[in-house]
Amino acid sequence: MQDIGGCRAVVRTVAMVRRLTTSYVNSDIKHKRLRIVDYIKEPRESGYRGVHIIYSYYSDRKPTFNGLKIEVQLRTRLQHAWATAVETIDTFTGQALKGGKGESEWQHFFALMSTYIARKEKTTLVPNTPVDEIGLRAQIMYRARTLEVDAHLQAYRATLLQLEQHVKGARYYLLELDSKAWTVNIYGFKGNQLELAMSRYAEAEKRNANQPGADAVLVSATSLDELKRVYPNYLADTHVFLGILSESVNSPVP
Repeated sequence: MQDIGGCRAVVRTVAMVRRLTTSYVNSDIKHKRLRIVDYIKEPRESGYRGVHIIYSYYSDRKPTFNGLKIEVQLRTRLQHAWATAVETIDTFTGQALKGGKGESEWQHFFALMSTYIARKEKTTLVPNTPVDEIGLRAQIMYRARTLEVDAHLQAYRATLLQLEQHVKGARYYLLELDSKAWTVNIYGFKGNQLELAMSRYAEAEKRNANQPGADAVLVSATSLDELKRVYPNYLADTHVFLGILSESVNSPVP
């Protein structure tokens, strides 16, 4: 184990990402900041954008985990929608676009969409994508049509069966996704059941170790609605991304 954990904040604008980054930099947090990686200023070729702040964990009261890393990810709402769509396609097609691999046509499509979002946010464009809006949108339209992006993402969301079990009044949620069976099981645990929740999560991890398309995550949320809003990739909820795609191909060019 190299990392103790990670967390993510999704905010409305790039300006808010910048302010939040500054707040972390100027805070008196005890953990040692190792580096800041700014993928908004310098996007990956895949199109991934966001700011990562990596810390070395430190506690003078519980030194067990000292030296392990914690990663803080900061994104805008549109950057998060893009990443959710990438993870959804990965999950249901067995690709590895998130890691910079997968089919070249899908890689190119997501790079184009990231540049479209970057133009909206007035930030650095993704390398090797058109700099003019007309050319960019023409390529997005072509890729979206040939890959049937809208149909794929709509189908994943509509077909995925959500099985919600024991979730009323829960504080912790265990999500078990089986992309081959098209199901996601959602188990809820109350605030005093964290140890039980962690035990069930460990069991799920063991079951999924050799099962392609199976994944599990244990998260904290104040309600089931918040859970679905914060973890859309586990529910194939890509409506925000589809809205951006529709805008890119249908709205008039300024």
